[in-house]
Amino acid sequence: MKKTKRIGLLINDSYSDYELELTQGVLDCCNDNGYSLLVFPIEELNTNYSPFSYQKRSITSFATENNIDGLVMASAVLGNFVSKSELFNYLLEHFSVPKVSIGIDVPGVTSVLVDPKEGFKSLIEDLIVHHGCKNFALIDVMEGNVDGQERKQIFLDTLKEHNIDFNFENVMTGRFTYDSAKDAIDNFYNKKGHFDFDAVVSLNDDMAFACIDFCKYHSILIPEEIKIVGFDDAQRSSYELPRLSSINQQITSQGYKATEALIKIINGESVPEKIIIPTQARFRQTCGCVDTSNTYINYIDVTKVKHFFDPEKSTSKMSEWLIKKPQVEKLKYLNSSLQVKIDINQLRKDYVTSIRNFDVHAAALVLYENPVSMPECFYDFPIPDKAYLVSAFDDDNGYFMHENDPFIPFNPQKTMLPGLFFSKSKKRQYIYPITDANLQFGYMIYSFGSYDEMIYSFMNSIYSRLISSTHETIRLEKERQKLEEKNKSLNVISTTDEMTGLLNRRGFQTFGQQAIDLALRIKSFGLVVFGDMDGLKFINDTYGHEMGDIAIKAEAAILRSSFRTSDIVGRLGGDEFAIVSPGLSVNNFQRIQKSIKDKCDKYNRTSGHPFTLSISIGYADFNQENYYLYDILSKADVLLYEEKKNKKNSRR
Repeated sequence: MKKTKRIGLLINDSYSDYELELTQGVLDCCNDNGYSLLVFPIEELNTNYSPFSYQKRSITSFATENNIDGLVMASAVLGNFVSKSELFNYLLEHFSVPKVSIGIDVPGVTSVLVDPKEGFKSLIEDLIVHHGCKNFALIDVMEGNVDGQERKQIFLDTLKEHNIDFNFENVMTGRFTYDSAKDAIDNFYNKKGHFDFDAVVSLNDDMAFACIDFCKYHSILIPEEIKIVGFDDAQRSSYELPRLSSINQQITSQGYKATEALIKIINGESVPEKIIIPTQARFRQTCGCVDTSNTYINYIDVTKVKHFFDPEKSTSKMSEWLIKKPQVEKLKYLNSSLQVKIDINQLRKDYVTSIRNFDVHAAALVLYENPVSMPECFYDFPIPDKAYLVSAFDDDNGYFMHENDPFIPFNPQKTMLPGLFFSKSKKRQYIYPITDANLQFGYMIYSFGSYDEMIYSFMNSIYSRLISSTHETIRLEKERQKLEEKNKSLNVISTTDEMTGLLNRRGFQTFGQQAIDLALRIKSFGLVVFGDMDGLKFINDTYGHEMGDIAIKAEAAILRSSFRTSDIVGRLGGDEFAIVSPGLSVNNFQRIQKSIKDKCDKYNRTSGHPFTLSISIGYADFNQENYYLYDILSKADVLLYEEKKNKKNSRR
């Protein structure tokens, strides 16, 4: 059962400017009211930036009354690529806890809404009235997006009020992203052959930045030759040169007021169905209100008051990079661990050590009893009824799960974590699924520290791959163990050589090829060894076949004792033996070869038999390009022939 008051935040990602400001507002209100915050970053609905990014939505199955008291939903960014009805169905049917929506008016749900008209209209009017702009271009977004349609209509209505006709051929359509706008602008320029507007109005800042970079590339002066404005007032707007004129939506205030309303709902208090927050125009260099040589003014507001940069908060790009470079270096080190295959116990030990390096003071790693396959895009994830808390620590509570402690079994359908975690934390906590392709392995929950939010997002991806790799290693090791057990029981099946107890030709070819295939699947290597006894015909002809059989059994015993129990050792017939040894290097084989010779010499000295025991050996390696056992044996046979020839020459 849930043991602390907790607010959930359903959001697009954990690192963009909008999400950071919104999350801060929610967190501030949570801290002011004694709640903790759990963030669910799930990307936009109906949009997959990679084939399996839909897996991120699985964590919403934990947004229940067992884990949270209520949910703040960043509906505007989540619904960028779905219709209103699809968005409403998802938000209303999927979540049963008390809810508040931000950015979109959801039926039956208290909604914090932004009125873009006041701010956006004043920004466009400034271009018309104070800067004399008449020839406009618009960087639009695809049809169906609610925010885009509303902002576009304000733009068109404002032009109409000032008797300016808009040429709809001057529309470039993006998807609220830098890359989509860049492509749209390039396509427009290549088709029209010009970009000679008085002003370009972009429906968000990311697309405005694409326009700024386009103008820089084509030596179009901003704002002398063209003026550019955006919408959102992203942090980059204040620091990019020239600085972008934009619309501030008071995002932090949206998050605070939404959380404040949600807490009142949880406590049984009444709240209005709609909470309206106005936008504010911020005039900077790209519209011409601030001179491009002025580095002190951040923006001018609609009342013409100048707002200057706070020196304590202003950080240059160089100093920011110097701060973040060590963070990236740690990511690089963490990623290198993917090259090393580790077991689950080593994973537990490394998890705590490495995650603390990223200034994380509370974290929990949960793995399902068995991975869950989710082959299709989904909105409802069937949480398994059994999982294990594998690793956890919470510095605020003084809790630490030692690497040797047993896993803690629990039912994640009832609670996302067993016991009391994160109850005293005043930091935002994030829940991320652990996935690889269509498989779900479990999830991680941790509190962000002081590092850049993008670093934590990458860190989660790296851990997902590492845990997936660990799981695959464990699975393949189990297969190898099964194969080894099968090798031990071969004396009772038809693949056994009756005389020596080794595999016969059929058994060796079957299990030898399996051993090669398994080794290559875990990116290992090895050798195939081919041996031929020296002088067996002489022994049979001189001392009889009974003595020849003794020699064969003795050589088989020496070979068996010289290789590992997991190696595949067989007698191909007569005086021929072969071995498949995964992981065996040439240097180690040469030591084994010397050991075989020493054991034969010792046998000859101590056995009392009249014959001399000896074997000639050749070898060939197997790899991703050379993996057919029959072909590898043929190569080993060539080297064996060379050794036999050298032995004959040395006797002359």
